[in-house]
Amino acid sequence: MVDDVESRAMVTRSAKTGWIANPTVLGLYALAGATFLMATRWLHWYVGSGHDSMFLVLPFSALLGGITFLAGMWAFETADAPATVIFSTWGAFWSAYGLLGALFMSGRLSQPGQKFPEMGFWFIVAAAITWVVAATVASESVALSLTFGLLAAGSTLAAIAYTAGRVTPGLVAGWLFVISAIVGWYTATAILLEGTFHRAILPLGVFALTDRSPQRQRIERAPMMPDTPAPRRVG
Repeated sequence: MVDDVESRAMVTRSAKTGWIANPTVLGLYALAGATFLMATRWLHWYVGSGHDSMFLVLPFSALLGGITFLAGMWAFETADAPATVIFSTWGAFWSAYGLLGALFMSGRLSQPGQKFPEMGFWFIVAAAITWVVAATVASESVALSLTFGLLAAGSTLAAIAYTAGRVTPGLVAGWLFVISAIVGWYTATAILLEGTFHRAILPLGVFALTDRSPQRQRIERAPMMPDTPAPRRVG
């Protein structure tokens, strides 16, 4: 009988406890998908689809938002605070956005015009949270920081567009969201490939760990796998 119990020395950001798959990959893919869908709609990429196109993409965006939120909850299990915060926040937003669209479609609520301050203030909240997360992960990965930095910049401009009723900031925000989604897809793919082949395939701009780095501190705080009974046994 051979105990298959991982030691803390082998715990990494991609699998801190060995209990679940890396939630960052799922969270990034889902967040990128939801963001891309809505941003391209804001940019009027759906030629000839008209105003009703919003209602055609909302179910997909809302479902991807729910998956993003779940990834945030699973990230909580791996003691990854930045991933927990960013995926939970944006997952909740895209799910709520889908619910809001359904209320507009049903006629229970009247859809505001170009000026929509309530949505603008939500983007203020999203921008504040996302800027902090982008700065937090900057010491660990350029790709992650760039993904969230672009998302935060888009949120900032979206807040201006909705509160002031301006078109130009909204269009720029849409492009920033699209670029953020593309970078997020790339980052998720790079992490997935590295976890599968156990070596770097695509560069992530990861900085070397030091004993005082935030990543190392989170690794050290990761819960130990119980000694008795053994989580898994082979043989």
